[in-house]
Amino acid sequence: MNRLKLFLMALVVAWLVGCENSLTEAPQQSLDQDLALNSASGLTAAVTGLYDANQSANIAGGNYNVIAEIMADNVVWKGSFTTYQDFHNRQITPDNANTVGWWTDSYVAINMANVILDAVGKINDPTLTTAQKDIWRGDCYFVRGMTYFELARVYGKPWNFTPDNSHLAVPVRTKAVASSSDFENLPRATMAAVLTQVESDLQQAVTLLPATRTDRRATRYAALGYLMRMELEKRNYAAAAGYAQQIMAGGFSLTASPYGPFQTKFSTESVFEIAHTTADNPGVNAGQHAFYAPTSLAGRGDIVISQSYVDAFNRIITPTQQAAITAASGTATDQRRTLLLNGLVANTSATVKFYRTTNDDNVLNLRYADVLLTRAEALAEQAANLAAVPAEVYTLVNTVRKRAILVSGGTSNNALIEYSAASFADKQALIDAILLERRVELAFEGDRFYTLHRRGLDMRGLAPSDNRITFPIPQQEKDANPSMVQNPGY
Repeated sequence: MNRLKLFLMALVVAWLVGCENSLTEAPQQSLDQDLALNSASGLTAAVTGLYDANQSANIAGGNYNVIAEIMADNVVWKGSFTTYQDFHNRQITPDNANTVGWWTDSYVAINMANVILDAVGKINDPTLTTAQKDIWRGDCYFVRGMTYFELARVYGKPWNFTPDNSHLAVPVRTKAVASSSDFENLPRATMAAVLTQVESDLQQAVTLLPATRTDRRATRYAALGYLMRMELEKRNYAAAAGYAQQIMAGGFSLTASPYGPFQTKFSTESVFEIAHTTADNPGVNAGQHAFYAPTSLAGRGDIVISQSYVDAFNRIITPTQQAAITAASGTATDQRRTLLLNGLVANTSATVKFYRTTNDDNVLNLRYADVLLTRAEALAEQAANLAAVPAEVYTLVNTVRKRAILVSGGTSNNALIEYSAASFADKQALIDAILLERRVELAFEGDRFYTLHRRGLDMRGLAPSDNRITFPIPQQEKDANPSMVQNPGY
């Protein structure tokens, strides 16, 4: 029997019997879900399980960040785990444990969402309000949409690889697997079909989820954030800018210091983050803290800053700006160097963005600085030329820069490190500056790989469409599913 099928069914058994060990037991052939999912308490526990699934180090709890970074050019992998080394070397195999884990844990989360959606539609509990049911449904649509998006952009070629986006991505499963009769060996859907499903799910999440939540789970702004990312991936800049604008109306703000979003869980900058505690973090050998933090902060220090990133960081203040600062007897200090980059020594120092010695750093999945820079990029891309770029673009980028870079002596309000239209020769130079700001600001948060990927830019000598960049379909899935087609090159 298909290993994923067994895992999905065993997962449902675990919910119903409440036994931690049931994932290692043979699944039942049929399951009476009414025993566990016909009450408010049962569904509450199930939704908790849905978010717990996203804490997995294989997906949103770690590898969305870790693997994406080591595939790109901001960091160098120095650790001993060969499965991660293979990603850094772009020598991934179909039996790589991290590839298998990303795939399997994603479909576990998707099946959880499908099971809960099915149960919410059938439940007959007079204590449950329609509003509560809608929130649970919104949770499911958000997690399912987010997970399909993250699957599609690593197991499929980039958007527009084929003119009609008919190239293959991943199977789309929207039916709950609760018994052997429910399971189907689905073929891979096209990239167009997967992102259509993503958009549908996230649009429903926007409608159903509240704007704020005390339980720190996904809000409508988290769903808008993933819609923004999807449209940016598709280079639909008008839509991406529109979603960013909606998020900007949500009351978010940059923290006073660049360290703020990492020092304070669920800060004013947090649009969506994966919560970790000392009890449920990925541990000392997995997740972002373990791999990024130096040994002095209870990490492994396996990921260090690359020379390419150091060179990029040193360009963040332009020669013209530096000359003006020097002429004004001023000094510019980029706090990101001192607070987050541990000295910024290439091939030696690790970032200290993720610093908690108890390994319980939350994973910032989307923060406000990303939203500002996305809107800036999207607005700039829509302009016909530099003269047509709206003033808002400069305001957005300067807001991020002024939070990070402090100018002392002879100046005020950091005016000498601000951009204006006069700073650039043409529109492309402006866009390059926005991408540089994005690279420095969002470094080590998983963004760099996807920026290069969506823009067709060089990834340490490889194009994003290169077979070595696209993840292989796990061999166990290929062997078990006769409908499954492997990616080229594997």
